[in-house]
Amino acid sequence: TSIACAVAFVAATAMGALGLAMTFYLRERYGASGAQIGGFTALWALCYILGCNFARPLANQVAPKVAVACSLFGILAGTMLVHFCGSLFWAFVFNGGYAVCTSFFWPMLMTWVARIREGEGLNKRLSAYNVAWSSGTIIGPVLGGWLSEGNAVRPLVFAWALFFAAGLMLVFAILFLPRIRADR
Repeated sequence: TSIACAVAFVAATAMGALGLAMTFYLRERYGASGAQIGGFTALWALCYILGCNFARPLANQVAPKVAVACSLFGILAGTMLVHFCGSLFWAFVFNGGYAVCTSFFWPMLMTWVARIREGEGLNKRLSAYNVAWSSGTIIGPVLGGWLSEGNAVRPLVFAWALFFAAGLMLVFAILFLPRIRADR
């Protein structure tokens, strides 16, 4: 649970920073209107919902820890492509890809946290998990706003570093912590 909570906190911090920063970034980089920025956010939510519903059979074929690790690197790639693609249209497309990758992250992380627990043990695990990701959603936007001052790319780089760190932390845990390595 400790690794899962740490990953949830780091990823939620990154997503919180990125979510707020995109408002400034899309306007500065692509000249996006308020309506386009709203559409960008709505598209993310739509793709996340579709990903959660249609990707489930694929996700059920993979151990949750593996799906979560892969999704973090997919999220990193999707968010980087939003920046490097060079057009608002492609930014929308890659934002949708980021959302689909996220649909393999949160549900699978919750599955991993909740595995093989019932009653009070499950309640304690889920409580720790919820405190972890909620704390990230508090800290992330504050850091994203602060980092946006004067340079709209800084919070993106910050979020990329956090996604990479969370992915690396999880990969190392899978490879080197016997209890996590044995978890199927």
